[in-house]
Amino acid sequence: MSAQSFLIKAIGNNVRPRVINIDKSGSNTAAITVYNKRSFSKIRIRQCKYLNNVVEQDDRFIKWRIQNGLGFKSFESAKRTLGGIEVVIC
Repeated sequence: MSAQSFLIKAIGNNVRPRVINIDKSGSNTAAITVYNKRSFSKIRIRQCKYLNNVVEQDDRFIKWRIQNGLGFKSFESAKRTLGGIEVVIC
């Protein structure tokens, strides 16, 4: 039920997607299927068994880069440093 309410809220705040990438979670699959039936839409499901692992690996790199900057003295230096990290990552 919570996966379904989250999906409805996410679609309400954004554009209705054509494809949704999810992990092998049964609750997400069921929520999308129910949403498709109720709203007569055709959102396709693309499942990736290791999707959560990919996201966590991406977060690990960001955490490693930010670890040195946890002791900022001022807001301005934090803003400049994090802006530089975002440029390097993207």
